[in-house]
Amino acid sequence: MCGRVNFQKVYDLSERVIPETYHGQIPSEAEYIDWACQTAFDRLGCATPSELAAFWGNFDLADANAWCERQAGKTIREVLVESADGSAPRQSYARHDIDILLRELPVPTPRVRFLSPFDPVIRDRKRALRLFNFDYRFEAFVPAPQRQYGYYVLPILERDRFIGRIDLKCDRKTKTLVVNGLWFEPGVRQSKTRHEQIAKELERYRVFVDANSIIHH
Repeated sequence: MCGRVNFQKVYDLSERVIPETYHGQIPSEAEYIDWACQTAFDRLGCATPSELAAFWGNFDLADANAWCERQAGKTIREVLVESADGSAPRQSYARHDIDILLRELPVPTPRVRFLSPFDPVIRDRKRALRLFNFDYRFEAFVPAPQRQYGYYVLPILERDRFIGRIDLKCDRKTKTLVVNGLWFEPGVRQSKTRHEQIAKELERYRVFVDANSIIHH
């Protein structure tokens, strides 16, 4: 695939899409698995072998286990990750310099963000539930009568916590961003400051989708 026009995918011949420099550089299976696992760690921070295998979906659990065993003590290390949903801590792997990375992390911004349903943080639904106690389901492919929230509900992230979800739709004909629903997670207080941050993110989202106005249903 070389592009997209609305919901239509555009395909072309690989020799016209992939730069000529890369045509003769076909990686071995071991090289690909090494690249896939390393880049998955960059996005996940920590992971079990099954989570690594699932991230790109192009190699199996046995390959991920073998890679972790080879890299343990070198580029990665074993860690015990606590769960937020009440389940037992999970034996996982993290980058070897995870302690340094954690110390150097900036303080999370108070800005509220609407995440894509396919963001690396949220796309593994079981992992998101375990790490953040956030039970998220993408309902675009769920029959309308069976949806709990809406067609394209986005998770709402505040600092390092999921505080709710919002159902947005961009009406292209009227260039209007429509807010169909807003739901807060249990225990999240609906303060004036929190609503102001959500309003600011809605305005950023309006600009992003090139809408002229926002309406609330």
